Amino acid sequence: MFRGTGRLSACLTWAAAVLLIAMMLHVMADIIGRHLLNAPAPATAELVAYYYMVAVVFLPIPFVELRGRSIVVDLFYNMMPAMFRRGLHGFAILCGICFFAALTYKTSLDAMKAFDRGEMVDGAYLISIWPGRFLLPLSMGLASIVLCLRLVFEVIMKRPVSFGENGQIIPNIDKGAA
Repeated sequence: MFRGTGRLSACLTWAAAVLLIAMMLHVMADIIGRHLLNAPAPATAELVAYYYMVAVVFLPIPFVELRGRSIVVDLFYNMMPAMFRRGLHGFAILCGICFFAALTYKTSLDAMKAFDRGEMVDGAYLISIWPGRFLLPLSMGLASIVLCLRLVFEVIMKRPVSFGENGQIIPNIDKGAA
């Protein structure tokens, strides 16, 4: 389960990287077209706002959570006894699970409403934007699953997770808590 989640998280991160490059090329084509050819690239602002930026910002979140690389403040944490640190670590992961699960629920409702209405934006071109609304529940839902797995492995089973040379997830079954 951990390996499949890791692969899916990595795929979403790669998709975000590809979309970042596509966004850069699209904006560059818009600028060059506008200034040199007097013909900007079509629907640049709409695609950047409703697809590219959403994907670039939110799709890598599960991978960040999988690696435990979210922003942390450990001013007093490192001075506490190991048992207390483990409890705080578990509490932090539980808070993250609740946060991402709530976001998954809310963004799923919003995405379904947008789908039902066939949500579109009317700029220079009429663009369907409802498909982009499903990127958030996908990302937030996978982040919730990742945090559930981390809670089980790192806190309950006391088995830290490491990563192989190719980025694959390897639960350290023979090692104790760090």
